[in-house]
Amino acid sequence: MKSTVKLPLLLTAVMTLVLAGCNNGEEQQAEAEKPGKTVEIIQKGGNGEAQELIMKLDDQQKTTIKYGAVDNLAGFGVPIYPNIEKVEGGVSITGSKNGAQEGMQTAMLFTSDPYDKVVAFYKKQLQDKNPQIMEMNMPDGQMTMFMLEDDASSRTIHLTKDQENNGTNIQIMKTTK
Repeated sequence: MKSTVKLPLLLTAVMTLVLAGCNNGEEQQAEAEKPGKTVEIIQKGGNGEAQELIMKLDDQQKTTIKYGAVDNLAGFGVPIYPNIEKVEGGVSITGSKNGAQEGMQTAMLFTSDPYDKVVAFYKKQLQDKNPQIMEMNMPDGQMTMFMLEDDASSRTIHLTKDQENNGTNIQIMKTTK
């Protein structure tokens, strides 16, 4: 991510912590002063609903963080495993400055299908895209990561064997450049 978006994201993360305990489900706003600029923070949601945090540095620069269930899995631009039982949640961070947009999205998914079956699905589905693949055996389970990159974005599919719930956790992340 470019450095022009990092400052707003850092400030947003700090303000998220400050405002996290203050939300009762209503929209809340806070303002802070930055030399020569006003920072406006708006927090929406709460009580188990999808939430949104918006930070505006001025009319030209804005960072938005949305967290909760992911609405559009197709927007990640990767195959979605067909036997998803539940969407655990996700985060979407977008930043814009002077009309240029960058961002990151994550989705946490779960299937009761065996880990080896899910890994085989992604190896077959992604074989033509030449992903970088990392596989690890760890003391508490197995992990496989598929990484894809092009000029506009990078995408990662992170699979972990979930022994406790007898299935596979799937985390998908897309970063827009």
